[in-house]
Amino acid sequence: MVNFTSIRTFSTTLALCALAAGSVFAQAPKEDPGQNAAPAAGRRAQGGQGQRGGGRVSLATLPIKALDATVKLTDDEKTKITAIQEKYKTDAAALRPAQGAQPDPANRQKLRDLSTKANSDIEALLTKEQNEKLKATLKELTEITRAGIPAGLAIELNLTADQKTKIAAIAADVQKATQGGGDRRAAMEDARTKVDAILTAEQKATRDKFMAERGRNRRRPDA
Repeated sequence: MVNFTSIRTFSTTLALCALAAGSVFAQAPKEDPGQNAAPAAGRRAQGGQGQRGGGRVSLATLPIKALDATVKLTDDEKTKITAIQEKYKTDAAALRPAQGAQPDPANRQKLRDLSTKANSDIEALLTKEQNEKLKATLKELTEITRAGIPAGLAIELNLTADQKTKIAAIAADVQKATQGGGDRRAAMEDARTKVDAILTAEQKATRDKFMAERGRNRRRPDA
């Protein structure tokens, strides 16, 4: 006699595995309600959530390695900025809901305030020239993350101007495809395919190493 319960269980398992098997680029960065897009001028109050497809990149969360690659930090700056970022990370984690729990609306503003303070504290450590350069970089990185590429990885990829333009267009496609409740998973899978097509073999190797080091490399090796 056919055991239909076993068949249904097996089918469900296959379906879950298929959903889990996605590109790392299909996992867009989680939005941080407290993030701001850029130093100084970017610290305006944010009334709603960021764009679907990735939160805004901020000084509070941009990896210290990426900051250093952008503006060349001194050892003292690295130490102080790391301390600020770690404090922000700890304080923000305490305000975010546990997995599966509903977020507390009152904590959204608290998260924004934490991010604003962390960003301001970091800006205060940097020169005017450093802040201006970072302002432009953070804006650019925000577009790139919306195509599913983590900000820290984007720095390491050393993207060309042409690649950045193409990735910005991919990010725009993701935003358009997911507006009004569109299929986000399909949009991000499409973005992954498009991004793969414009990366060099060396950049793909850098990407795979970056993700593997963070335990997030679910990609199958490129053919």
